[in-house]
Amino acid sequence: MEAGLALLEVARRFTHWHVLKHSSSSKPFDLTVRALSSPVLSAVGERYYKVTAEALRVCGELVRVLRPNFETSMPDFRPYVSPIYSAILARLANQDQDQEVKECAISCMSLVISTFGDNLQKDLPACLPILVDRMGNEITRLTAVKAFAVIANSPLRINLSCVLEQVVSELTGFLRKANRALRQATLGTLNSLVVAYGEQISSTTYEVIIVELSTLISEADLHMTALALELCCTMMMAKISSQSVGVTVSHKVLPQALILIRSSLLQGQALQALQRFFASLVHSANTSFDSLLDSLLSSAKPSPQSGGLAKQALHSVAQCVAVLCLAAGDQKCASTVDMLKGILKDDSNMNSAKQHLALLCLGEIGRRKDLSVHVHIENIVIESFQSPFEEIKSAASYALGNIAVGNLSKYLPFILDQIDNQQKKQYLLLHSLKEVIARQSIDQPGNLLFIWFFPRWLLNQEVPKIVKSINRQLREKSIKTKVGAFSVLKELVLVLPNCLAEHISALVSGIEKALTDKSSTSNLKIEALVFTRLVMASHSPSVFHPYIKASLALMSYMTIFFHRHPPPVDACGRKKEIWMESIHLQLLPCHDEIPCPQVDTSTKLSLDTFASHLRVQLGAAAMDHVLKKSLDFLITISLKLSLKCLLDARLLRWRRIDLSRARWEARLALLEVARRFTHWHVLKHSSSSKPFDLTVRALSSPVLSAVGERYYKVTAEALRVCGELVRVLRPNFETSMPDFRPYVSPIYSAILARLANQDQDQEVKECAISCMSLVISTFGDNLQKDLPACLPILVDRMGNEITRLTAVKAFAVIANSPLRINLSCVLEQVVSELTGFLRKANRALRQATLGTLNSLVVAYGEQISSTTYEVIIVELSTLISEADLHMTALALELCCTMMMAKISSQSVGVTVSHKVLPQALILIRSSLLQGQALQALQRFFASLVHSANTSFDSLLDSLLSSAKPSPQSGGLAKQALHSVAQCVAVLCLAAGDQKCASTVDMLKGILKDDSNMNSAKQHLALLCLGEIGRRKDLSVHVHIENIVIESFQSPFEEIKSAASYALGNIAVGNLSKYLPFILDQIDNQQKKQYLLLHSLKEVIARQSIDQPGKSELQESNVEKILSLLFNHCESDEEGVRNVVAECLGKIALIEPKKLVPALKERTASSTAFTRATVVIAIKYAIVERPEKIDEILYPEISTFLMLIKDSDRHVRRAAVLALSTAAHNKPNLIKGLLPELLPLLYDQTVIKKEMIRTVDLGPFKHIVDDGLELRKAAFECVDTLLDSCLDQMNPSTFIVPYLISGLSDHYDVKMPCHLILSKLADKCPAAVLAVLDSLVDPLEKTISHKPKADAVKQEVDRNEDMIRSAFRAIASISRISGGEYSLKFKMLINNILNTAALAEKYNFVR
Repeated sequence: MEAGLALLEVARRFTHWHVLKHSSSSKPFDLTVRALSSPVLSAVGERYYKVTAEALRVCGELVRVLRPNFETSMPDFRPYVSPIYSAILARLANQDQDQEVKECAISCMSLVISTFGDNLQKDLPACLPILVDRMGNEITRLTAVKAFAVIANSPLRINLSCVLEQVVSELTGFLRKANRALRQATLGTLNSLVVAYGEQISSTTYEVIIVELSTLISEADLHMTALALELCCTMMMAKISSQSVGVTVSHKVLPQALILIRSSLLQGQALQALQRFFASLVHSANTSFDSLLDSLLSSAKPSPQSGGLAKQALHSVAQCVAVLCLAAGDQKCASTVDMLKGILKDDSNMNSAKQHLALLCLGEIGRRKDLSVHVHIENIVIESFQSPFEEIKSAASYALGNIAVGNLSKYLPFILDQIDNQQKKQYLLLHSLKEVIARQSIDQPGNLLFIWFFPRWLLNQEVPKIVKSINRQLREKSIKTKVGAFSVLKELVLVLPNCLAEHISALVSGIEKALTDKSSTSNLKIEALVFTRLVMASHSPSVFHPYIKASLALMSYMTIFFHRHPPPVDACGRKKEIWMESIHLQLLPCHDEIPCPQVDTSTKLSLDTFASHLRVQLGAAAMDHVLKKSLDFLITISLKLSLKCLLDARLLRWRRIDLSRARWEARLALLEVARRFTHWHVLKHSSSSKPFDLTVRALSSPVLSAVGERYYKVTAEALRVCGELVRVLRPNFETSMPDFRPYVSPIYSAILARLANQDQDQEVKECAISCMSLVISTFGDNLQKDLPACLPILVDRMGNEITRLTAVKAFAVIANSPLRINLSCVLEQVVSELTGFLRKANRALRQATLGTLNSLVVAYGEQISSTTYEVIIVELSTLISEADLHMTALALELCCTMMMAKISSQSVGVTVSHKVLPQALILIRSSLLQGQALQALQRFFASLVHSANTSFDSLLDSLLSSAKPSPQSGGLAKQALHSVAQCVAVLCLAAGDQKCASTVDMLKGILKDDSNMNSAKQHLALLCLGEIGRRKDLSVHVHIENIVIESFQSPFEEIKSAASYALGNIAVGNLSKYLPFILDQIDNQQKKQYLLLHSLKEVIARQSIDQPGKSELQESNVEKILSLLFNHCESDEEGVRNVVAECLGKIALIEPKKLVPALKERTASSTAFTRATVVIAIKYAIVERPEKIDEILYPEISTFLMLIKDSDRHVRRAAVLALSTAAHNKPNLIKGLLPELLPLLYDQTVIKKEMIRTVDLGPFKHIVDDGLELRKAAFECVDTLLDSCLDQMNPSTFIVPYLISGLSDHYDVKMPCHLILSKLADKCPAAVLAVLDSLVDPLEKTISHKPKADAVKQEVDRNEDMIRSAFRAIASISRISGGEYSLKFKMLINNILNTAALAEKYNFVR
């Protein structure tokens, strides 16, 4: 079917071209009509709904082709209007058919009416009511709405007077529907109808529509908002002199527009529509420019609750002000500019928000209009550069640039002159210049050259061969072959839309045969029709005119045929069916004779006569059957729906329900408006109670009334509104304004009624619970007498599994109230229930329970007994586990809170020590412990040391013992040892200076006495000293630095690393004493230099981590550090160079202005090691979080990354690593450089013989590949770029030859290549399919590779990993649609599945 449709499109475009070429003769057109129209109209009557639907779509394309424009009469379409209209009307009137067919019939009829309406004036009164009726059917409603948009957009101005009022009324009702797509289509259709028939629609109808539009304007759906505002503008322009329309817009839509303009989300189409709305409104009757301008400027004022507007919102206001001024005329615009200049002169130091908006408005007006008539306006703006507020300076720069756009000849030289002469203002002036340049590229984009994409160009060269081959396949007998041929043609048209313009004539016969041959299956017809539709849609109409068949010739033939072969007079039942089938069989052999029937036109029966003949002889049902069987020669039948049908009782009931639903939706929307307006209005008038009283009178009654509604969605929304009202009534607890007390009782009573009612929807129950918790937490001091009746209900809701979670959170809200609500009547029961919930399987419930218990303990801890605490603690001990660190953190936090609440209770301390402490000591040994859980564990030990019946010494011993190696698991992981050390440090600091000092002395003793006997003990001692020293100055402990540095001599690497860490962290506690010591040691102790540099790295890293953007390092120390580090850039030891690079990178985060130029200068160093080190330093300076170095590095990063073409491989690898880090952490830094960098990066993936050397080891020789690490890094970089910068890459240029080469490379290179191939198969399947055959060989060699017989276990494991990696890539490729057409890949898959060992591995990874 798809192939058939595409072929029809090819035929259509070629015909159009052929007809225009031979416009002096109608013969080519007639010939082509004979070739195509008959099978298409025949297909409209097919039984199989998919064929019918596609045929109707093709008819739509035929309509467009017959009359491609309305200026010329070529080709002469009039003879074909009636047959097409009749065929489609029969389908449109038939309700007993598939939904897809109904929708296609509606769409096709709308095209017919919009294209041939001037030739169908008499038929429209019969057809249009059917379309209106389809709008009443929920299934076809959306399509019917779109159909009327097509008709309204016709340049023929179709006469819709018989249905216009009904259509507009129906559409207005649809604006209240929940279906978003329907509302969008309705807005578009109403807009088209107003444009075309606005004068025929009454002002009253306009007002009704405007009221509905006001409910659609919201930041929640900006696309819908844009459509609503567009329609509003169209109606104002259509009724520009109507006062009532202007009043309705001002009262209903304008308030919503002023709320919308404050949104930071407003942009694009919605913002443009809002600008047009204000421009239209200023011309509308009963609207004043001055009042509109005041409303806009007032909307930008800061509100008490949300503060000032976001930057985007201020720009939106400024743009609307500018559009409004220009729409109002030169005089109003000039007065507005003068007013804004006055603000800048008089208000420069008093109201920054007002000045900010004035500058933005001037900029937006200046961009649209020349302001040179306002003398010295540029000087007034530039004076704002002196403002102390950064936003004012930025706005002034923006304004100056945009004013210059309005008159470049005057203001651009001024800006350039100022840049030269005003050094202090240079930065802002350059931003102004940037605005000027940016506007030239945005407003007047340059002409882009069309560039053929190379693979597509190659494919285009092969199209003639493809078409020739496909034609041969279409003549085959095999149905599958024909279906495949049309599938190929369909894909060809999708890839190269205009490629078949010159080949339509070669394909027409194939399409025709596929649609008319007796042996054609439904699947083949569908493929042919889909292809025809695609071709028609993607080619010019002129291509197809020569191939449209003359339908009237078929009509004439059919008329005579039925006249000569009438049915038997007594035909009925089975006889009639036999006659019908015989008619069908007789017609098919005659089909080839249809183009040239030898019939005198004077003897032809008219269509009306023929229709009457059939109705008399057969009856309506039999006639339909015959027409379907006889190549769908459809007769014009007038089908009129009676008024009784339209007023059917069931339909009325359905409409009544529909209107009821719409009413609920409208009320929901109004409730939301009420909530937001109340919030804004109350806070705006917080200094006066009068406006507040007015607002409450206006809103509280309907909101509280809505709480009692039957429809659950209204009730739930009303309860949410009540929650907002509560928050608004008492926004803070310090002041008594506004006076909320009169409204507490009504709100409480309304919510209590809902809370107490159990027979209601779950959503209502949850909203009632949440709202009541807000009421109690906000008005609890005014509800003391009512709480004993309300609180037990909330406790009861905790026992219900459906409302349990909401009720738990409700008590957290109450407990967090600053009013300290009296919960004595239920507190014990609440805590008991919550304790039980800690045993539940529901994770969300346990999390909420822990948070609520924590809040209750903080607020009412003294009222909860120690026994209850002990029960809770027992439950908490079961939640502490590395399996759920978030839950663990919450449990430990609650434990700390309880210990602080009962600090003097011995029983609580004992319970914690016996139940929680053992779990904490198990947890601390976990290598997964980090983040929030680790911090909570540290606070736990700090709290525990203050708790009764707990000893510091026993806690310290327990912590140190937890770090001992266990027989079964051996020593602790590095992360676990660091966790123990941090907890020891926190414990010591919590215990006080004396305990801390004794602990440090004990740790020093371990280092002195145990340096060569117990490495694990010494390792932990060093880490503990480092953690304590980072938090506390240890300079009172004389020579502690020398004791630590002695551990550098240890034979154990982990001891030396821990000593280096400890020394660096001790220095953090007292930089002035220990940093000079470390720097001096680096200069004098060459053997310890590497470890000392690690200590220095710890010092520098702590400055950037603990105090980002700040540093305690003195200027002199920084200079000394930099001098030392730059001296060691040339070190022969790679480890030293890496540490130096990391140090430089961390300092660059602290002092970017100093470091980036210094690093850039050294990229030109003659020493390769120095160049490599500075590039690696940049790698460490590019971190995920935003840093001040980013803006300094952005213009300079190319200097570092271009070292990828350096002559030294170490430098190239460093540049590749830096590029990979930038692509991962901050891709925007490098996206603009990728066109130049990618070819250089790809070059690093190539095996280079000059980098392979042979080492003679005596009895045997060893081959060393010095480029292996570089190739591996390059492929890993490509892998990262595919994740972050795919839009900047062309995968095809990388796959061949670079990826294919990598797939045959070393094991270390193959692994990232397999990962890249998997990603490309998912993200760029077409590029992979294009070279799939080339990928098969290296993949097959990889999965077939076997290690040597004497290979060690490590080599065997690596080979298995490589095979699994290759299988993952193969599995990804197998999921690509079309991969099965590669014979080599198909053979590879079959080979894998037929080999037991390979199949098992493949199925495992798949």
